Amino acid sequence: ILTKVFDHPGISGFSTWGTSPSLELKPDLVAPGENVYSTGNDNSYFNDSGTSMAAPHAAGASALLLPLTKDYQKAWNKSFKAIELAQLNKLLLQNTANVLKDYTVPNGKPILAYSPRRQGAGAIDLEKALKTKVFISAEDNKGVLNLKDFTDKEKYFNIVIRNLSDKSQQFEIDPGTVLGKISYDNTRKHYDKTLNIKSVHSRAIDGANLQLASHISIAPHSEMIIPVKLNVGQAQLHEFVEGFIRFKALNKEQADLSIPYLGFYGDWNNEKIVDPVSWQEGSKTKMTGIVRGYPLGEDKFDFVPWGVDYDKWKADNDYLESDPKHYVMQTKGGVASHAKMKLRLMFMRHAKDYKVEIVDAN
Repeated sequence: ILTKVFDHPGISGFSTWGTSPSLELKPDLVAPGENVYSTGNDNSYFNDSGTSMAAPHAAGASALLLPLTKDYQKAWNKSFKAIELAQLNKLLLQNTANVLKDYTVPNGKPILAYSPRRQGAGAIDLEKALKTKVFISAEDNKGVLNLKDFTDKEKYFNIVIRNLSDKSQQFEIDPGTVLGKISYDNTRKHYDKTLNIKSVHSRAIDGANLQLASHISIAPHSEMIIPVKLNVGQAQLHEFVEGFIRFKALNKEQADLSIPYLGFYGDWNNEKIVDPVSWQEGSKTKMTGIVRGYPLGEDKFDFVPWGVDYDKWKADNDYLESDPKHYVMQTKGGVASHAKMKLRLMFMRHAKDYKVEIVDAN
C-alpha cells in the first residue's frame, strides 16, 4: 500500500545551515533524512531521522556511480588537468542535483528555492547523474561558486564547463534569482501548543541580477570559460547573496545541470565571534549567559537565561529580559539552585578554541 507523505520534498527544520568556517558552501548536497524507514538491530525495522539516514543514501548513490565515474576520470585526465576520483564523483552528484523550492512559506508569499546554505547543490538525483558527460564547476573544479566576502556592488567570477562526450552540447542558461533572506510571521506546533514564530526563507533581492551568456555551445572533449557578473542590487550590507545558475540542455539525451553560488556582501570578520550577554548593547540572540534548566521529563529541559521569569517565558518565548543582578557566583554552600546554572555561549562565527575565565569585579 502506497501512502502519500508530502506534496513537495523539502528541507527538514532540524537540518543544519552552512557555511563552513572558511565561508565556503555547506552542505554539499541533501538526501532523504527525515522519518526514514530503515533496518535496525536484531532483524528489526524502524523509523529514524538525521544524518544517520541521509548519509547512507549519499554513500550508496556514490557507490553506484563509481564505475561510471572511473571512466569519466580517465577521459577527464586525458583532456584536462587531473582531478581526484572523489572530487569528480561529488561534482557529478552536485551538477545533476534537483534544486528544491521552499513551499513552507506562509500563504501568498513567493515560492523560491531554498538557500544553498540549506540544500547545498540540491537533492541527489541518480537518474540525472547517469545522463551527463558535461560538467560545470568553479575554476578550482568544485561544484559550487564560492565568492567569499566582498564590499563592491559588483562581483566578477568564472564558470568552467567541460564536455567529455563525442558530441557538441548546447545549453540555454537561466541565471535565476539572486537570493537574500527574509523572516515571516509563522506558527509551529510544540507538543500541545501552537507557537507564534519567525521563520526564515529566501527572498528575491531587489535590483540584483547575474549577467552572463544566455546560450552556449561546447565542442566535444573541450572546455569553455563563461564570465559572470553579479550585481547585488539593493542587498543589505553584511548579508549573503546566493542562488543557482541552471543549464537547460537542448539535447534530449543530456541532463539539465545547475551550480550554486554563494557570496557575503560585506566584511565577514565584522561580526563578533560570541554574541554579547543578553543585557549588553549589541546582543542579537539574547541567549548568551548563565542559564537554568527547567525539567520537562524524559531528560528534556527548557534552558532559560538566569533572571528571566520562567512563567513569562513559557507564555512568550521571545521574553528574554534578563537582569545581571540575579547572577550569583560562589565557591561553596549557598542556594542549591545555583548549582544548576550552566554557561551558554552563542557563537556567531566558528572558533577553533575558546577559554572561559571567572574573575571578580577588579
